Amino acid sequence: MKSSLKLVTITPINSISASNNSHMKSKVKQLSDILSGKKVKHQDKDINPGFNSLTLNYCFFVASSKFVDQACEQVAFSDTLIPAFSIATVLTGIWQTHPKLGELFLAHLHRKCPYIIPAHWPKHANENTNQYMSRLGYLVDENGKPEELEKFLLRMEGCVKLYAAILQCVPPYKDKPHPHGLGYGWLWLTRILNMEPMPNITATILEAFLKVAGNALHLKYKSQFLKQLDLLYASYLPKLETITNAKNMGPITRLKLFLEKVKKERAIPVPDGRITVHICS
Repeated sequence: MKSSLKLVTITPINSISASNNSHMKSKVKQLSDILSGKKVKHQDKDINPGFNSLTLNYCFFVASSKFVDQACEQVAFSDTLIPAFSIATVLTGIWQTHPKLGELFLAHLHRKCPYIIPAHWPKHANENTNQYMSRLGYLVDENGKPEELEKFLLRMEGCVKLYAAILQCVPPYKDKPHPHGLGYGWLWLTRILNMEPMPNITATILEAFLKVAGNALHLKYKSQFLKQLDLLYASYLPKLETITNAKNMGPITRLKLFLEKVKKERAIPVPDGRITVHICS
Protein backbone atom coordinates (compact mmCIF):
# COMPACT_ATOMS: atom_id res chain seq x y z
CA MET A 1 0.00 0.00 0.00
CA LYS A 2 2.83 2.38 0.86
CA SER A 3 4.40 2.13 -2.59
CA SER A 4 1.01 2.70 -4.26
CA LEU A 5 0.35 5.78 -2.14
CA LYS A 6 3.77 7.15 -3.00
CA LEU A 7 3.32 6.52 -6.71
CA VAL A 8 -0.12 8.13 -6.99
CA THR A 9 1.17 11.16 -5.07
CA ILE A 10 4.39 11.83 -6.98
CA THR A 11 3.06 11.06 -10.47
CA PRO A 12 1.09 14.34 -10.85
CA ILE A 13 4.05 16.32 -9.50
CA ASN A 14 6.49 14.66 -11.92
CA SER A 15 4.26 15.58 -14.86
CA ILE A 16 3.73 19.27 -14.07
CA SER A 17 4.47 21.45 -17.09
CA ALA A 18 3.48 24.86 -18.38
CA SER A 19 1.83 23.46 -21.50
CA ASN A 20 -1.39 25.35 -20.68
CA ASN A 21 -3.38 26.62 -17.73
CA SER A 22 -5.90 23.77 -17.84
CA HIS A 23 -3.04 21.28 -17.46
CA MET A 24 -1.82 22.98 -14.28
CA LYS A 25 -5.39 23.29 -13.00
CA SER A 26 -5.82 19.53 -13.43
CA LYS A 27 -2.66 18.90 -11.38
CA VAL A 28 -3.97 21.10 -8.58
CA LYS A 29 -7.23 19.12 -8.57
CA GLN A 30 -5.50 15.73 -8.70
CA LEU A 31 -3.24 16.51 -5.78
CA SER A 32 -5.98 18.26 -3.81
CA ASP A 33 -8.18 15.17 -4.17
CA ILE A 34 -5.36 12.93 -2.91
CA LEU A 35 -4.64 15.19 0.07
CA SER A 36 -8.35 15.38 0.84
CA GLY A 37 -8.37 11.59 1.22
CA LYS A 38 -10.43 10.82 -1.88
CA LYS A 39 -10.02 7.47 -3.62
CA VAL A 40 -8.00 7.51 -6.83
CA LYS A 41 -7.48 4.96 -9.59
CA HIS A 42 -4.03 3.49 -10.22
CA GLN A 43 -3.47 0.57 -12.62
CA ASP A 44 -7.16 -0.35 -12.36
CA LYS A 45 -6.98 -0.42 -8.58
CA ASP A 46 -8.68 1.89 -6.09
CA ILE A 47 -6.11 3.59 -3.87
CA ASN A 48 -7.46 5.21 -0.73
CA PRO A 49 -5.16 7.93 0.70
CA GLY A 50 -7.77 8.61 3.39
CA PHE A 51 -7.77 5.03 4.66
CA ASN A 52 -6.62 6.40 8.02
CA SER A 53 -4.67 9.35 9.42
CA LEU A 54 -1.33 7.62 8.87
CA THR A 55 -1.91 7.00 5.16
CA LEU A 56 -3.06 10.58 4.61
CA ASN A 57 -0.14 12.02 6.58
CA TYR A 58 2.20 9.88 4.48
CA CYS A 59 0.78 11.40 1.29
CA PHE A 60 1.36 14.90 2.68
CA PHE A 61 4.93 13.97 3.54
CA VAL A 62 5.62 12.48 0.11
CA ALA A 63 4.09 15.41 -1.78
CA SER A 64 5.92 18.10 0.21
CA SER A 65 9.24 16.28 -0.12
CA LYS A 66 8.74 15.71 -3.85
CA PHE A 67 8.14 19.40 -4.53
CA VAL A 68 11.53 20.14 -2.93
CA ASP A 69 13.15 17.40 -5.04
CA GLN A 70 11.76 19.13 -8.13
CA ALA A 71 13.50 22.34 -7.07
CA CYS A 72 16.82 20.51 -6.70
CA GLU A 73 16.43 18.71 -10.00
CA GLN A 74 14.01 20.07 -12.60
CA VAL A 75 14.24 23.74 -11.64
CA ALA A 76 17.98 23.64 -10.95
CA PHE A 77 18.90 22.08 -14.30
CA SER A 78 16.52 24.07 -16.48
CA ASP A 79 17.81 26.82 -18.76
CA THR A 80 14.57 28.77 -18.22
CA LEU A 81 12.35 29.73 -15.30
CA ILE A 82 9.28 28.07 -16.82
CA PRO A 83 9.53 24.95 -14.60
CA ALA A 84 9.95 27.13 -11.50
CA PHE A 85 6.76 29.08 -12.17
CA SER A 86 4.63 26.13 -13.26
CA ILE A 87 5.62 24.06 -10.21
CA ALA A 88 5.22 27.11 -7.94
CA THR A 89 1.72 27.78 -9.27
CA VAL A 90 0.52 24.21 -8.70
CA LEU A 91 2.10 24.08 -5.24
CA THR A 92 0.56 27.42 -4.25
CA GLY A 93 -2.89 26.27 -5.36
CA ILE A 94 -2.70 23.21 -3.13
CA TRP A 95 -1.19 25.30 -0.32
CA GLN A 96 -4.23 27.59 -0.47
CA THR A 97 -6.59 24.72 0.32
CA HIS A 98 -4.24 22.49 2.34
CA PRO A 99 -2.03 24.70 4.57
CA LYS A 100 -0.44 21.61 6.07
CA LEU A 101 1.27 20.92 2.74
CA GLY A 102 2.85 24.36 2.75
CA GLU A 103 4.16 23.93 6.28
CA LEU A 104 5.73 20.58 5.42
CA PHE A 105 7.14 21.94 2.16
CA LEU A 106 8.90 24.77 3.98
CA ALA A 107 10.27 22.32 6.55
CA HIS A 108 11.74 20.10 3.81
CA LEU A 109 13.01 23.14 1.91
CA HIS A 110 14.72 24.59 4.98
CA ARG A 111 16.41 21.28 5.63
CA LYS A 112 17.70 20.96 2.05
CA CYS A 113 18.53 24.67 1.73
CA PRO A 114 18.94 26.44 5.10
CA TYR A 115 19.65 29.69 3.25
CA ILE A 116 15.89 30.03 2.63
CA ILE A 117 15.37 30.62 6.37
CA PRO A 118 17.92 32.34 6.03
CA ALA A 119 20.48 30.76 8.35
CA HIS A 120 24.24 30.45 8.34
CA TRP A 121 24.98 27.63 10.75
CA PRO A 122 28.16 27.84 12.85
CA LYS A 123 30.28 24.69 13.14
CA HIS A 124 29.78 22.80 16.40
CA ALA A 125 32.85 21.88 18.40
CA ASN A 126 31.91 18.19 18.42
CA GLU A 127 31.12 17.73 14.70
CA ASN A 128 33.50 16.86 11.89
CA THR A 129 33.76 18.72 8.60
CA ASN A 130 31.49 16.34 6.69
CA GLN A 131 28.75 16.57 9.33
CA TYR A 132 28.99 20.33 9.19
CA MET A 133 28.85 20.43 5.40
CA SER A 134 25.77 18.20 5.50
CA ARG A 135 24.03 20.71 7.76
CA LEU A 136 24.97 23.45 5.28
CA GLY A 137 23.07 21.59 2.56
CA TYR A 138 25.84 19.58 0.87
CA LEU A 139 25.10 16.01 -0.19
CA VAL A 140 27.61 13.65 1.44
CA ASP A 141 28.02 10.17 -0.09
CA GLU A 142 28.30 6.86 1.77
CA ASN A 143 32.07 7.25 1.92
CA GLY A 144 31.76 10.61 3.62
CA LYS A 145 32.73 12.64 0.55
CA PRO A 146 30.80 15.91 0.03
CA GLU A 147 29.54 16.79 -3.44
CA GLU A 148 31.45 19.24 -5.62
CA LEU A 149 30.90 22.94 -5.02
CA GLU A 150 29.35 23.52 -8.47
CA LYS A 151 26.71 20.82 -7.93
CA PHE A 152 25.92 22.14 -4.46
CA LEU A 153 25.48 25.70 -5.72
CA LEU A 154 23.26 24.52 -8.58
CA ARG A 155 20.90 22.69 -6.20
CA MET A 156 20.73 25.63 -3.80
CA GLU A 157 20.02 27.93 -6.75
CA GLY A 158 17.12 25.69 -7.78
CA CYS A 159 15.64 25.83 -4.29
CA VAL A 160 15.88 29.62 -4.18
CA LYS A 161 14.37 29.99 -7.66
CA LEU A 162 11.33 27.89 -6.74
CA TYR A 163 10.90 29.79 -3.47
CA ALA A 164 11.16 33.14 -5.25
CA ALA A 165 8.62 31.98 -7.84
CA ILE A 166 6.17 30.96 -5.10
CA LEU A 167 6.39 34.37 -3.42
CA GLN A 168 5.14 36.24 -6.48
CA CYS A 169 2.93 33.79 -8.33
CA VAL A 170 -0.71 34.68 -8.90
CA PRO A 171 -2.73 32.51 -6.48
CA PRO A 172 -4.63 29.89 -8.51
CA TYR A 173 -7.79 30.47 -6.43
CA LYS A 174 -8.83 34.10 -6.77
CA ASP A 175 -11.07 34.01 -3.69
CA LYS A 176 -8.34 32.73 -1.35
CA PRO A 177 -5.29 34.72 -0.15
CA HIS A 178 -1.74 33.93 -1.15
CA PRO A 179 -0.37 31.64 1.59
CA HIS A 180 3.23 32.90 1.36
CA GLY A 181 3.48 36.14 -0.57
CA LEU A 182 6.00 38.85 -1.40
CA GLY A 183 6.22 40.16 2.14
CA TYR A 184 8.26 37.07 2.97
CA GLY A 185 10.58 37.94 0.08
CA TRP A 186 11.20 41.42 1.43
CA LEU A 187 11.86 39.95 4.87
CA TRP A 188 14.27 37.38 3.42
CA LEU A 189 16.29 39.98 1.53
CA THR A 190 16.47 42.26 4.57
CA ARG A 191 17.67 39.42 6.78
CA ILE A 192 20.30 38.32 4.25
CA LEU A 193 21.73 41.84 4.07
CA ASN A 194 21.91 41.96 7.87
CA MET A 195 23.94 38.74 8.04
CA GLU A 196 27.62 38.25 7.38
CA PRO A 197 28.05 36.77 3.87
CA MET A 198 29.43 33.32 3.18
CA PRO A 199 31.79 32.57 0.28
CA ASN A 200 30.17 31.35 -2.97
CA ILE A 201 26.70 30.55 -1.66
CA THR A 202 25.55 34.05 -0.65
CA ALA A 203 26.28 35.59 -4.06
CA THR A 204 24.68 32.61 -5.81
CA ILE A 205 21.39 32.75 -3.91
CA LEU A 206 21.17 36.54 -4.09
CA GLU A 207 21.53 36.56 -7.86
CA ALA A 208 19.01 33.72 -8.27
CA PHE A 209 16.50 35.36 -5.94
CA LEU A 210 16.73 38.81 -7.52
CA LYS A 211 16.47 37.54 -11.09
CA VAL A 212 13.27 35.68 -10.24
CA ALA A 213 11.60 37.93 -7.65
CA GLY A 214 13.28 41.28 -8.32
CA ASN A 215 10.69 42.58 -10.78
CA ALA A 216 7.77 41.74 -8.49
CA LEU A 217 9.50 43.24 -5.45
CA HIS A 218 10.26 46.39 -7.42
CA LEU A 219 6.61 46.73 -8.47
CA LYS A 220 5.44 46.33 -4.88
CA TYR A 221 8.09 48.27 -2.92
CA LYS A 222 9.26 50.68 -5.65
CA SER A 223 12.05 53.04 -4.52
CA GLN A 224 12.48 51.23 -1.20
CA PHE A 225 13.54 48.13 -3.06
CA LEU A 226 15.95 49.99 -5.32
CA LYS A 227 17.54 51.53 -2.22
CA GLN A 228 18.07 48.02 -0.86
CA LEU A 229 19.84 47.05 -4.08
CA ASP A 230 21.95 50.21 -3.95
CA LEU A 231 22.97 49.23 -0.42
CA LEU A 232 23.76 45.71 -1.60
CA TYR A 233 25.98 47.06 -4.36
CA ALA A 234 27.77 49.71 -2.27
CA SER A 235 28.26 47.89 1.04
CA TYR A 236 27.51 44.18 0.78
CA LEU A 237 29.15 43.33 -2.54
CA PRO A 238 32.61 44.49 -1.36
CA LYS A 239 32.27 42.13 1.63
CA LEU A 240 31.53 39.26 -0.73
CA GLU A 241 34.55 40.10 -2.87
CA THR A 242 36.79 40.19 0.20
CA ILE A 243 35.88 36.70 1.44
CA THR A 244 35.81 34.92 -1.94
CA ASN A 245 38.69 33.00 -3.48
CA ALA A 246 39.82 34.46 -6.82
CA LYS A 247 39.10 31.10 -8.50
CA ASN A 248 35.43 31.24 -7.49
CA MET A 249 34.44 34.77 -8.50
CA GLY A 250 31.81 33.67 -11.05
CA PRO A 251 28.74 34.13 -8.81
CA ILE A 252 29.96 37.52 -7.62
CA THR A 253 30.69 38.68 -11.17
CA ARG A 254 27.17 37.71 -12.29
CA LEU A 255 25.60 39.43 -9.28
CA LYS A 256 27.67 42.55 -9.87
CA LEU A 257 26.68 42.75 -13.54
CA PHE A 258 23.03 42.32 -12.59
CA LEU A 259 23.19 45.09 -9.98
CA GLU A 260 25.06 47.45 -12.33
CA LYS A 261 22.35 46.99 -14.95
CA VAL A 262 19.68 47.79 -12.36
CA LYS A 263 21.58 50.88 -11.24
CA LYS A 264 21.74 52.08 -14.83
CA GLU A 265 18.17 51.27 -15.91
CA ARG A 266 16.37 51.52 -12.52
CA ALA A 267 14.26 48.57 -13.60
CA ILE A 268 14.30 44.76 -13.50
CA PRO A 269 12.99 42.63 -16.37
CA VAL A 270 9.93 40.41 -15.99
CA PRO A 271 11.18 36.82 -15.53
CA ASP A 272 10.33 34.38 -18.30
CA GLY A 273 7.55 31.93 -17.57
CA ARG A 274 5.68 33.96 -14.96
CA ILE A 275 1.98 33.04 -14.93
CA THR A 276 -0.32 36.04 -14.66
CA VAL A 277 -3.83 34.52 -14.25
CA HIS A 278 -5.78 32.70 -11.55
CA ILE A 279 -5.69 29.25 -13.14
CA CYS A 280 -8.39 27.74 -10.89
CA SER A 281 -10.92 30.59 -11.02
